[in-house]
Amino acid sequence: MAGSVGVAVRSAVIDGLADALTIDGEVSYGFTFQPGLLEQVYTGRSSGTTPPAAMRSGRNYRDEQGTFDLNILVRVPGGSLLEADERADEIATVVEEWIADRKSNQLGVTGLNYLLVTRWDADYVQVDAGMCSIRSLTVSWRARLT
Repeated sequence: MAGSVGVAVRSAVIDGLADALTIDGEVSYGFTFQPGLLEQVYTGRSSGTTPPAAMRSGRNYRDEQGTFDLNILVRVPGGSLLEADERADEIATVVEEWIADRKSNQLGVTGLNYLLVTRWDADYVQVDAGMCSIRSLTVSWRARLT
């Protein structure tokens, strides 16, 4: 089923990061609208490609590639953007190192060839008489499926 590996990869990453991160908030599969959480790490927009396999006798293998956003949201009520950005950087460093240290078979996702951070974007918004830093890491993966 198209996208099934993407869901498994996102879920495995969130499960692993929940154990690896110490944050004042939560690590979750998707954004949760809970007031009072100062820090959140959650997956966001995802996409992938699945090239069609040629007809032949026997089982066809196909390669699926995808990306998803891993968002880091840090709120600093009464604080500055620099404070929020510095904390987002601290969390992003742990996330990137955790992903870099994983071997493809350590996530329990069948067929996964690689998983890596390929890009990041930063944004911010004023909130609670302070600032909120939003760091979005683009995580890329590839899997060979049957």
